[in-house]
Amino acid sequence: MNGEIRFDINDPWTNQFLQISRDTYNEAKSLDCFFPQYEYDGPRMVFESDSGEASQATNDSLATVSVAQQEDTVDYRDVQFLLTTTVGQVECELVGMERVENSSTGEVEIRESETSEAECTVQLYDTEGELEFWPHLSTGDMLVVKENGQQICASSCLAELQVLHLGEYLYRVDLEVNEA
Repeated sequence: MNGEIRFDINDPWTNQFLQISRDTYNEAKSLDCFFPQYEYDGPRMVFESDSGEASQATNDSLATVSVAQQEDTVDYRDVQFLLTTTVGQVECELVGMERVENSSTGEVEIRESETSEAECTVQLYDTEGELEFWPHLSTGDMLVVKENGQQICASSCLAELQVLHLGEYLYRVDLEVNEA
């Protein structure tokens, strides 16, 4: 009539379709299925990751995560990084990386902008051209998950990395950290 498709809600076929859809949705919910297209209203990002290498030493790089795409702006102050292994779960502290000129050699070095006492750190290599007062997740950012003076993964281990924003999952990946 007006060029739009319209279902008559009192139509028997539509009622049956809606009932089957509702039953399927309720059954999936009871199994803890997650329907992000319907339930998740937080920021949307696409990440890529690679497992690192573990050894008997401390300070191993366990994973590298890159922000491949972003749809929303997310302040890193609202992001939490959790690393779970067979030993347990640790929260990794975000540490920014900065370029510093070595006064004696004149060469530019990249080093942590601050020290951390956490068992695990996430080194942020921020790709934004300008200095951000409060860094936010940006396409191209590289995050390196590292042990920090602790032995989280001795030789090979299985780990799960979770990136949360205000308690909601942005990214979750199983890592197989291999021996160096």
